[in-house]
Amino acid sequence: MELLPPLPQSFLLLLLLPAKPAAAKEWQCPRTPYAASRDFNVKYMVPSFSAGGLVQAMVTYEGDRNESAVFVAIRNRLHVLGPDLKSVQSLATGPAGDPGCQTCAACGPGPHGPPGDTDTKVLVLEPALPALVSCGSSLQGRCFLHDLEPQGTAVHLAAPACLFSAHHNRPDDCPDCVASPLGTRVTVVEQGQASYFYVASSLDAAVAASFSPHSVSIRRLKADASGFAPGFVALSVLPKHLVSYSIEYVHSFHTGAFVYFLTVQPASVTDASGALHTRLARLSATEPELGDYRELVLDCRFAPKRRRRGAPEGGQPYPVLRVAHSAPVGAQLATELSIAEGQEVLFGVFVASKDSGPGVGPNSVVCAFPIDLLDTLIDEGVERCCESPVHPGLRRGLDFFQSPSFCPNPPGLEAPSPNTSCRHFPLLVSSSFSRVDLFNGLLGTVEVTALYVTRLDNVTVAHMGTADGRILQVELARSLNYLLYVSNFSLGDSGQPVQRDVSRLGDHLLFASGDQVFQVPIQGPGCRHFLTCGRCLRAQRFMGCGWCGNMCGRQKECPGSWQQDHCPPKLTEFHPHSGPLRGSTRLTLCGSNFYLHPSGLVPEGTHQITVGQSPCRLLPKDSSKLRPVARKDFVEEFECELEPLGTQAVGPTNVSLTVTNMPPGKHFRIDGTSMLRGFFFMEPVLIAVQPLFGPRAGGTCLTLEGQSLSVGTSRAVLVNGTECLLARVSEGQLLCATPPGAMVASVPLSLQVGGTQVPGSWTFHYREDPVVLSISPNCGYINSHITIYGQHLTSAWHLVLSFHDGLRAVESRCERQLPEQQLCRLPEYVVQDPQGWVAGNLSAWGDGAAGFTLPGFRFLTPPHPPSANLIPLKPEEHAIKFEYIGLGAVTNCVGVNVTVGGESCQHEFQGDMVVCPLPPSLQLGKDGAPLQVCVDGECRILGRVVWPGPDGVPQSTLLGILLPLLLLVAALATALVFSYWWQRKQLAPHSLSPQHALPLMVWIPPLVSMEHPSPIVKMNPVFHCCGKSPSS
Repeated sequence: MELLPPLPQSFLLLLLLPAKPAAAKEWQCPRTPYAASRDFNVKYMVPSFSAGGLVQAMVTYEGDRNESAVFVAIRNRLHVLGPDLKSVQSLATGPAGDPGCQTCAACGPGPHGPPGDTDTKVLVLEPALPALVSCGSSLQGRCFLHDLEPQGTAVHLAAPACLFSAHHNRPDDCPDCVASPLGTRVTVVEQGQASYFYVASSLDAAVAASFSPHSVSIRRLKADASGFAPGFVALSVLPKHLVSYSIEYVHSFHTGAFVYFLTVQPASVTDASGALHTRLARLSATEPELGDYRELVLDCRFAPKRRRRGAPEGGQPYPVLRVAHSAPVGAQLATELSIAEGQEVLFGVFVASKDSGPGVGPNSVVCAFPIDLLDTLIDEGVERCCESPVHPGLRRGLDFFQSPSFCPNPPGLEAPSPNTSCRHFPLLVSSSFSRVDLFNGLLGTVEVTALYVTRLDNVTVAHMGTADGRILQVELARSLNYLLYVSNFSLGDSGQPVQRDVSRLGDHLLFASGDQVFQVPIQGPGCRHFLTCGRCLRAQRFMGCGWCGNMCGRQKECPGSWQQDHCPPKLTEFHPHSGPLRGSTRLTLCGSNFYLHPSGLVPEGTHQITVGQSPCRLLPKDSSKLRPVARKDFVEEFECELEPLGTQAVGPTNVSLTVTNMPPGKHFRIDGTSMLRGFFFMEPVLIAVQPLFGPRAGGTCLTLEGQSLSVGTSRAVLVNGTECLLARVSEGQLLCATPPGAMVASVPLSLQVGGTQVPGSWTFHYREDPVVLSISPNCGYINSHITIYGQHLTSAWHLVLSFHDGLRAVESRCERQLPEQQLCRLPEYVVQDPQGWVAGNLSAWGDGAAGFTLPGFRFLTPPHPPSANLIPLKPEEHAIKFEYIGLGAVTNCVGVNVTVGGESCQHEFQGDMVVCPLPPSLQLGKDGAPLQVCVDGECRILGRVVWPGPDGVPQSTLLGILLPLLLLVAALATALVFSYWWQRKQLAPHSLSPQHALPLMVWIPPLVSMEHPSPIVKMNPVFHCCGKSPSS
């Protein structure tokens, strides 16, 4: 045995009290998700046009006299729309060979090629005339020119002109074969009085063999609009690479002195089926030559601010370009990109692979490549190739277009020629241009399929279409860790992907999805998706949003008062919801538009808070309680001290916040009143306290019962002026642990709520500290009795008994107390050890008691009641014998007593068998004597001991034995008679004479021997004990 020091009071409370804490955490305002300030499920209706088929191409025109048009191409048809998307004209462009094909007829009579549908591959404006040029997949990819004829604000197309000359086009040299069925990109550039078409087409072996289109070419439109001039410059994938090396032309544009194409192609000519990457091709827009054709690899990556373990250095690559657009940028983004405001920037949406399957990072990323930096990198690459000293082994590249060579040699030559210049040949720049995702992965699972970038004021906005038919209008900024939406809405219910090409007409963008064309305002479709006043007035001014009563909208949509300069405060929650009628309460208010400064500083005299009739004094902000709030969440809160006026009544009331004379912030000022119901003034009442005594060492768990004990924010139980540590608080009950007392004495006990004492007078008595000296016995089973010995044990309200087997502990609380000993029961514990017991430590402690531990305590399996087996003894043994499983193992731990007729027998144990000799003085009456077994004070009658015989056995017992035996004998006799009769019947009628019949013999054994009567134990089950009768 060992005596342990007293356990800490806090640990005792954990054992004696429920697990629910009193006030483990200070209440805080719930955070409001930033997404709750907007609703992207709001439906916006924008003008649309149904084209009658999948939209294949779209282009817009704006004239000098306010005339404008939208041209939409589908299979075999070209639509002309007005600026309101109303149909103006429709032109049949196929099928080729069909009499109704209006464009085919422009090429004259006769077959011009194999019949088939016309899919529009090129739809561009020729600005000099002006005219619309369309090229299709049929008729060898030829083009048609449509002069534009303004009629008021609308535009019509003149009769088409066929840009194809039968005399100047051959299968091996066809300047008028422009479009490839695999895809073609065209940019038109005016040079002097001529228009040049910069053409890039995707090829394979089959397409290349058909009227020899080229990969990249520059073609001049003839002055008489009869086709394109022969002898144009071109680059084409070499025949040996046509089968394996495929180039997809994603986008083309003209800015400054250059025309640019963006491609997705294999990274290696020798491994064309391997990885893909994106390249930018640059051509001169001032000279129709390809000698200065340059390519540069664009590298877009997702580099999160917190790099995951195992993630590649420099970020996760997104090598495949999906869509692109170039535009000048506003001041904010220009500053982040370290370029001047208004400079042209190429924006691209990239994916990790061509099938854009799910990956570790976001589905789509957006990278920005300033055009000036692109040109600088290309020029530096040319210098590295052509200016000495040239790095040995530096390749010119573009081996799919030209013969392999090393810088500074021209293609196909092993040494430079004096008659040629290194700069006059196509070149792949050896370095790549790397950028990271502007959105830092915030697009997440969104798959962007369309992109158009605009500059509005000093803000740069990306207008993006998605694979599920939505439009996202988002401010472009690298520094933000959230998406600053202008809008996010669905174009319709079809959910079809938004197509790649986007056009602009005035202040609107034209998006195509399926067979629909939608007209979306650049400033956004509306403001109704902003749900709070603060979020509404923080929107960019170009959106035109203002607060209209209780919703966000544009001025023309608001039937009432509309303003953009102030927001009222908004209360959403407060805590606590009740307070004492006498005493103070610290009230926490939650909501929005409380203050405009991020630090939460409130100018003096601007905020007034009232609760019912009582003022609540605003408390200064505690900087130690400030917690960082992520931008995706927002929360505003402050605290005030409530002290009810004498005129305040008990019951429910309102909490009101009024803000006036608030200085304006960056976007708006705060002005107005907000009110919430649900605060209750209550009167706390203390009814009972127990126990009213405890040891000087403290730690007694006090229970205070009453009404409205949890109101307000502060309460204290004082024992002789010292605070009793609260462990649990509820409306009707408080639990606390008493502090130590200076001496054995009676001291005052009181309760304060809100700093004011609750009526009532109570006295607590400090007693001598209890001491635990020993525990007995050293073994037991579930609920068996254990005695704790010590001194002053009744000073503790409760003693706790705990068994610990080295892995876990189980506990029980003792009830019966005496000053020097206490009776306890062992706690619930399941013995799973095959030997039937587990050794561990048994400990006892209580509030103020020194803990005591009994090592090596054996926890046993509880004994079982007797089984149903009947085991008689021999007559000379003169005893009864029955089974009681496990009783012998616990006989040293608990008291065991066996009696027959109230007289104890000197029982013995033979394993699980109990042998009880009958007491000589035992007198068995007519009904016998009860057999009783008492274990640890709990007694059970197992049955009765009786003597067999006519006089000793009850009639019911004899009948129970005789009746079944008589029935059995009758059944056997009947069977024998029937058997005998059946055998006689089978014999001849006179084979046996009557005097030869067999006699019937029946033996009925005696039920009970009357010469040697034996006592019987009648029970369920019944036990017999055999032996000489103690008296006759």
